[in-house]
Amino acid sequence: KIHSGFTANGAAAIFQKQMLEYRKASYFLFFDKSSIIIILAGLVFQFLMPGLTEIKIFMILFFSAYMLFFFVIQGKWPYEIDRPYIFLIPEPDGKKLLYTTLTENIKNLLDGILLFAISYIFIEKNLIVIFLCIISYTLYGAVYIYGDIVSRRLFGAVHSKAMQIFIKLFVSFFVVLPGAILGFISYFALTSKEVAFTIIALWNLIAAALLFLASKGVFKHIEQA
Repeated sequence: KIHSGFTANGAAAIFQKQMLEYRKASYFLFFDKSSIIIILAGLVFQFLMPGLTEIKIFMILFFSAYMLFFFVIQGKWPYEIDRPYIFLIPEPDGKKLLYTTLTENIKNLLDGILLFAISYIFIEKNLIVIFLCIISYTLYGAVYIYGDIVSRRLFGAVHSKAMQIFIKLFVSFFVVLPGAILGFISYFALTSKEVAFTIIALWNLIAAALLFLASKGVFKHIEQA
């Protein structure tokens, strides 16, 4: 049983609230059922590709990132966006958005560390590549989060839940696909996984940053949330 009170104020209180909720719902730190599903799916997927040794780590990243999308849009942070009180907090929009989504980004980072630590044992012995995979995986999550918010602003009038998920999936994959393609091309052109994953990570970083900036306006109009 968790006994804790709030010590943070303003937007930081949202982060503290979500941290307390994760402590109650998770097995350890941020590891919950979604963590287990994504990690097990990634591990099973890697054993289904015995003949693709050189690009197996790419497939693990992309497949895990695909699975991550469906868990991100069902995470805890969308419930905060839907609650009116967040619009009344006298903090800058960027700060509110950061704290509202921070727990989800931390969770994705920790899940990525565990997933690719296991991949290091069985698949890829290059620590630089593993590090870049962790960063790329975390940034995929950030793209999905802020892409979801942008989709809410652009297509908030769509009432069908299935159509909303399809639109969010389309927007997110439209944003991340060029980075994956450029990464693959650079790998086959230069035979360097380090360069390929650096390109993927940088693309995701730029995409996540731009989507973050585009998402801030959601707090100016409550009907868009």
